Amino acid sequence: MGYDVSDFNSDVQQQIKAKMRGIRVTREPQTLVIGEIAPGLNGKDGLLREHWKKRGDRVQKYANWIAARRPAKAASPVRIIYTRYSVHRMDPDNAAASFKCWGDALVQAGVLDDDSPDIIQDFTVRSRRCSEYRKQRTEITIEPLTNQ
Repeated sequence: MGYDVSDFNSDVQQQIKAKMRGIRVTREPQTLVIGEIAPGLNGKDGLLREHWKKRGDRVQKYANWIAARRPAKAASPVRIIYTRYSVHRMDPDNAAASFKCWGDALVQAGVLDDDSPDIIQDFTVRSRRCSEYRKQRTEITIEPLTNQ
């Protein structure tokens, strides 16, 4: 008598499916440090004015960068702490919007199943000032939450 994947709870199902595809799943927090910042909503190069093709290219670039670092797939649900280090601080709502490309890239790279509220149940945005352009960066911490 064998088992079917559906015989297990969703957390175990996710781990079984990932193992079958050769993907590592973790319940440990992981932080991605990226030497680039995404644009905000406003300005001539802002996300509000960005052409859909250029936005798609940006997401693909970010997904390739993430995939090259081979992070583990995060067990769902998760908490995301998004910290943007820039010479110019942003309003919290503008900084949160700048996560959109990174969120899509995390899904495309296979780190998250989806960027929906069912998966990302807690989202914290931080905008920090750094002293020089060359020190600008993005930090994304992914913390799997225990099933509730």
